[in-house]
Amino acid sequence: MYDRSDNPALRMKILYTLQRFDDPVALQKLMDVARQEPDPGLRKEAIHALGHFRSAEVLSVLETILTSSDDVTQRRQVIGALRQLGRNDADEVVPILMKVARTDPHVKVRMEAVSALGHIGTPAAQEALIQILEGK
Repeated sequence: MYDRSDNPALRMKILYTLQRFDDPVALQKLMDVARQEPDPGLRKEAIHALGHFRSAEVLSVLETILTSSDDVTQRRQVIGALRQLGRNDADEVVPILMKVARTDPHVKVRMEAVSALGHIGTPAAQEALIQILEGK
């Protein structure tokens, strides 16, 4: 249904609804859309939805988008999804956000990563923020 519909509103609703399913087929479709969808609004919805799935594969997809995309808005959307994941998977997410906060070429992306670390609020996130502040 998703691939056959030309209606963006319907496709958006499908993506939103897929995040409610704990199903590998739904997850795979969301990852595919996040990586390949030409419509930025639909890609944004898929990236946001991935923030609800705890898996190494999701982290890998988000990190790949983060490091390969030239689109500042898209990188900030990925950080939003990582912020969601960091509530439960801080050990995996904090190093990714720390790297972005240190090295992303765009200051707004770095600021978004710093904000996400603060939102996660674990001792590891706090330590990452201190290290970034000290230039380590």
